[in-house]
Amino acid sequence: MSAASTRTIVLIVAAVFIALPGCASVGNYFTNVGRDASDIVDFKYGGTANSFGFGAKVEVTNFIGIGAGAGLYEAVYEDFGRHLEVGPMEFVHLGFYGIDGPGTENPQHVRTEVYGLVFNVGQMVRPAMVNRFRVGFELLLINGLAGFYVNLGQLGDFLAGLTTWDPADDDGLLLDTMILGE
Repeated sequence: MSAASTRTIVLIVAAVFIALPGCASVGNYFTNVGRDASDIVDFKYGGTANSFGFGAKVEVTNFIGIGAGAGLYEAVYEDFGRHLEVGPMEFVHLGFYGIDGPGTENPQHVRTEVYGLVFNVGQMVRPAMVNRFRVGFELLLINGLAGFYVNLGQLGDFLAGLTTWDPADDDGLLLDTMILGE
């Protein structure tokens, strides 16, 4: 065997040993990218026979939006990326001012939305910053409600995740559920 052949074999074996640890994480890579892709679309839905209301809201991020209507809904589910909030919801919106959240009995959980001219100056405790950049709408009809959002922050996290960067710091995490209004 010539020196060139031996050198080639050694380089191939070295490359294989260097690459082996990466093979163990290939499955994690695709799992994380898949979860990041599922975080891009957020839904809000719920209501029961005891729920009532009528209205609509359109948001271009959590900072800019407009709505009209009122309602009280039981058992509302709203997801923000991999974070799910479950609980009752009070909804009162008139133009650029609105209250949208699980009720006033626990101030920590109320999400007041005051859009003013173009900026939400209301209480913003939740959701996490990466999930505040959503574009979408909500419709409230009699006993139920439905909302659909495209989460631009999670879209950015997905695109960054293709390179293994995780700005949302959610790789490896499963769905986190928060029960509100308790």
